[in-house]
Amino acid sequence: MKDLAFHAAGKQRWTLGATMTRSLQSHRFWNLGVMIGHKLLTVRIRVV
Repeated sequence: MKDLAFHAAGKQRWTLGATMTRSLQSHRFWNLGVMIGHKLLTVRIRVV
């Protein structure tokens, strides 16, 4: 099973891997929803 934990990426910075299938490659920009406590935040990402 793959590790789904956050990994340290510097001072107060963390990473979490995400896998997207090739069928989604036609879109370069994505909005990801992230729940922190009871608050939903939107994180905009660009896939390269």
